[in-house]
Amino acid sequence: ASFGVTYHADLADGRWFDLTIGQSIQIGGTNSAALANPFQTGIGSGVVDGPSHIVVGAKGAPLVGVELGGKLLIDPSDASIKRGMVAAKYSGEYFSGGIDYAYQSQDMAPGVTADRHEIGGNITVPIDDYWSVSADARYDLITSQINNYGVSLGYDDNYTEGSVYYRSNGGSIEGDRIGVKLQLKMLADVGYDHDF
Repeated sequence: ASFGVTYHADLADGRWFDLTIGQSIQIGGTNSAALANPFQTGIGSGVVDGPSHIVVGAKGAPLVGVELGGKLLIDPSDASIKRGMVAAKYSGEYFSGGIDYAYQSQDMAPGVTADRHEIGGNITVPIDDYWSVSADARYDLITSQINNYGVSLGYDDNYTEGSVYYRSNGGSIEGDRIGVKLQLKMLADVGYDHDF
């Protein structure tokens, strides 16, 4: 069973604020998220115990074009933070961009021996009404290295959305990728994604 509360406030001049708090409780039967199965997505999710971790999220727009937000995953047994993220986003006439900080406790990922601390950022610059250029990157504060980064040329006319992109995933098995994405928004979001 899950329970929680959500609060939304519409303020003057286009400003707004949202707050959400929630938790799940295992009522009976076997908790499948707690089974020792490396392919089970529940492992590390915070729902392996009877009372799950508490999720707290807040976001809002204090100024026109600016959004701020954060989310926490809290262990109710000792009030420790297991996951957390804070983020800021700006959308303007000449560019849009965002930056975030993410934390994950080593307990939340089996086999991981250290907490994770990352920062990320992205920027998009419009070329004209439909075309834009974007770039993004994520940086590991513990190992002092870039985890991944990418650049793309995008098209969006509110009916069709697509991009040609390059993505580097550091030392992961995915490696570097060059690809094309296409999405037809009016046809039930039909999409196509291909890596070269």
